[in-house]
Amino acid sequence: MPPQSRRRKRHQPRRQLRPPPLTLPERTPDTSTSSHLLSTAKAYLGFYKTGMRYLWANTKLVRALPRPRDDDGDTATTRAQRLLRLRWRHDMRRLPVFGVLLVVCGELTPLVVLLVPHVVPYPCRIPKQVDKLLRQAEARRAASFARGTGGGGGDEDADSEMKQKEAGLVRVDPLSERLTDAAAVHICRSLQLLPPLWDRFGSPFPTLARRTAMRALRALASDDAQLRACGGVAALAPAEEVRLACAARGLDVRAVDELTLRARLDAWLALTETAAADRRRTRDSGHDEDSGDGDQVQAMQIALLTRRPEQWPQR
Repeated sequence: MPPQSRRRKRHQPRRQLRPPPLTLPERTPDTSTSSHLLSTAKAYLGFYKTGMRYLWANTKLVRALPRPRDDDGDTATTRAQRLLRLRWRHDMRRLPVFGVLLVVCGELTPLVVLLVPHVVPYPCRIPKQVDKLLRQAEARRAASFARGTGGGGGDEDADSEMKQKEAGLVRVDPLSERLTDAAAVHICRSLQLLPPLWDRFGSPFPTLARRTAMRALRALASDDAQLRACGGVAALAPAEEVRLACAARGLDVRAVDELTLRARLDAWLALTETAAADRRRTRDSGHDEDSGDGDQVQAMQIALLTRRPEQWPQR
């Protein structure tokens, strides 16, 4: 295997981190209702059984990873390892409730999970459930854009600025963006970092939102760097991983073709890389020597997350 192919493979998330294929039986005129329902129930139970096997396989892989040494509790050296650990943690938090749900509801589980889609580990999510979560995420993101703020208690000037940016009325320099309380809460809503219940009460804890948003920005910067290291968007496969990468950056992935998503993800990577290059040139020229690449990249990330792709800066 060529070195470039090996490098790409080391950064590609494992198949077991995504739901298995779900093939439901088609009902023909000769098929009775009871027979069709039984076949459908078997298909769903087979799907969940495979998903649980995926979770067990991921658990064994995580246990084989090096023990965490740093403050973030992560020693992953490749994108595949980092995503394995992150998605495994996400799934393990949901496994106990889902396990009880599966035992109690049995073949009715596919109907019940549509009522509580968040309690299901990702490898066990049926397509309708995934679509519902995407619709809910976009509705919440659109509401945050519409109100032009991250919630109550934010700076009024920042609120007005976000409304103007969303409407495309101003051309703010993206490298001058700051993580205001309004921007932080908007990012948390857009990336689903805080429970939707917060939306009903505004943002009573902006400090928590800022810390959560900062942690997300650092994680995205790390993911951007690893994506570039493995060959960029062109090396990302399959299409579902492209959608997951775009969704992680607050992009609407519903009813959007793969080519468009790849183009938007490529634009994101190019803009954040340009921001880092601009900061390096500034530092090398002897100006603002105490600053690193992070503040420029963070400013660009905030600009991208608080705008729709149509209002992103030109490359």
